[in-house]
Amino acid sequence: MAYIKNIGNNIYAFIFDNHYDLGMTFLRYQEFYESPYSQFYRKQFNLIDYMEFYAKNQSDSNCFSYPSDYSGYNFPDFIFPEAYPEKENKYDVQMLELYTQAKIKSRNNKFYIIGCVEGEEDTLIHEIAHALFYLENEYRKEMGTLIKKIPNKHYNTFKDILKENMYRDEVMNDEIQAYLATGVEPFEEDLNRAKFPIKSNIKRFSKVFAKYYKAND
Repeated sequence: MAYIKNIGNNIYAFIFDNHYDLGMTFLRYQEFYESPYSQFYRKQFNLIDYMEFYAKNQSDSNCFSYPSDYSGYNFPDFIFPEAYPEKENKYDVQMLELYTQAKIKSRNNKFYIIGCVEGEEDTLIHEIAHALFYLENEYRKEMGTLIKKIPNKHYNTFKDILKENMYRDEVMNDEIQAYLATGVEPFEEDLNRAKFPIKSNIKRFSKVFAKYYKAND
């Protein structure tokens, strides 16, 4: 089961009660939006084909582990109609129902969809940072200014770590701002090893995030 939580300012969180249904419902749209694999990026695809590819190429166990590998998802409103397949499955029908509700609530303004499991607040906050980066021009400008202030050596270090973790170049700045604004725990060990100045950057980025998130809360 899933329900919509209105975060404010046309950010809509689709809240699920388990990771499997969350991951399977978001998979097609998340991978259409920013898949690291060229055969799926901005392409419609058969879900079984993706599951087979992921199990054989990405999972350490040769089993399909996508829903347990990711805890949160996000994509902008325009992705859904481009990714929705001619032959939908039950997960597409679920996403269609939720998307339609969000579209109605947004009153045809642009909006952003995020997804997580009930009670996982850290994941929710991280995904909200992506939504603000898409929806709020001033937020995006301020975060862009902070990113430019990161020395090239440190910026490239973070970028290389994200690439190793299957993030596309197209979303690098979005991911960097989101992690620095809400927590870098998944990469903290690697960043410390590379002597990336975590604390000073988190202080600056989280301050901007708090200003805009508070304004939209």
